[in-house]
Amino acid sequence: MKNVWMYLHCDLWKGTTSMNPCVDDQCYTGITGRKALWRAIKEDLETKAIEIAKEDREKVKDFILKGNPEEANHYIDYAYILGLTKAV
Repeated sequence: MKNVWMYLHCDLWKGTTSMNPCVDDQCYTGITGRKALWRAIKEDLETKAIEIAKEDREKVKDFILKGNPEEANHYIDYAYILGLTKAV
């Protein structure tokens, strides 16, 4: 079994109904996927689509790149990382 993560985020108006797996259709797996997930989160931070307190950003980065990305949900506002399991 492989871990796969889906990153769901709100639009710029932060409406929770905009968190849509049909729009956010990227799945991330492995080291390359973790790096791509972190890039997506950084882009959303820059556009202010999501919020992470400055003091928590390094923790979030560590969860994404080295730990369990779902743990980052405790520090991210207006987005959610959904863990999935893929049979290989």
